[in-house]
Amino acid sequence: MASACHLPTPHSNLVYAHGVVQYTAHPERLVAECYRVLKPGGQAIVQVYNRVSWLNVLSKLMKVGLEHDDAPVLLKFSAGEFRRLLEPFRNVRLVPERFPVRSRLHGGWKGAVYNGLFVGTFNLLPRPLVRRFGWHLLAFCTK
Repeated sequence: MASACHLPTPHSNLVYAHGVVQYTAHPERLVAECYRVLKPGGQAIVQVYNRVSWLNVLSKLMKVGLEHDDAPVLLKFSAGEFRRLLEPFRNVRLVPERFPVRSRLHGGWKGAVYNGLFVGTFNLLPRPLVRRFGWHLLAFCTK
């Protein structure tokens, strides 16, 4: 099995790293490796957690842990930090996504406030106002 920082096959048309970069101690090495294995004109699709997201803020305010909080490495990036990480690529298009949906993970008053008040209120707001606060940042990159 290959490490994400030592990919075996150069000259790929596509690299897909969804849920990989944020668990890597050296994300710049992983991005450099993704760039290395791509053919010129190849595309990388990379996803990270958005540090400036509704979910990150809500988890801190409500003191509710997020999935994988106990991982040995868990990085969150602002859009600017993520864009800088992807600087080797010629073209980068960032798309924030994953907006609130009803959850069954948490019960009690916190679950009721989240499901009954927060999700509905957030989803009433115009998307252009809230788009940048999505929990995931997706990057579509071209070498």
